[in-house]
Amino acid sequence: MRHGNRRCWRWAWLLPVFVAVLAAQTSMSSGPFGIENFSATMVFNGPQGEVSQKIYKLGDKIRMEMPRRAGAYSIMDLSAHKMYMVMSPQMCMEMDTTHRLGAPNPFAARGTVKREPLGAETVDGHPCKVERITVTPAEGGAPVVMKAWEAQDLQGFPVRVETQTERGPMRMDYRDISLAPPAASLLTPPQNCRAMPAMPPH
Repeated sequence: MRHGNRRCWRWAWLLPVFVAVLAAQTSMSSGPFGIENFSATMVFNGPQGEVSQKIYKLGDKIRMEMPRRAGAYSIMDLSAHKMYMVMSPQMCMEMDTTHRLGAPNPFAARGTVKREPLGAETVDGHPCKVERITVTPAEGGAPVVMKAWEAQDLQGFPVRVETQTERGPMRMDYRDISLAPPAASLLTPPQNCRAMPAMPPH
């Protein structure tokens, strides 16, 4: 059992990457952009450098493939406040995300939305409306503030989002975007998921 726990914590360094994309949540599935379903490649630029990964959204569920580890991915269930981290077909960890708030995934942010127009720009060939968006969680907590470039030829999909985190500025660029619903099987967690063991004291 101890060996299994060591294998879990071997990948614990990945948790901040995925927990950081959680924001205050409600039962709404479309978020501030009204996007229910999509698949794309997300290029994440933050304090630790650039990371590219696939992301899928189907209603209240978001799947993100883990960088630099083939076959590993996470699934966030926004309505159930759960995250499933799948390291391999034999290893899956389940986490309660109710109180794990951090820098936003633009599609997970929930609450009262305030928009401030900042003009228009073109990003990767997409004509975009640029806005500063503030999402104030209904359940309390600090507002989420982000600058978004919303592509007018992609139903307002935010092809670029910038925000500030405790570790510094963060930017997300989305490419290879499809607004078709991804296969439901991609966002269904394995049946062998077990509860994440408690974090050791610092």
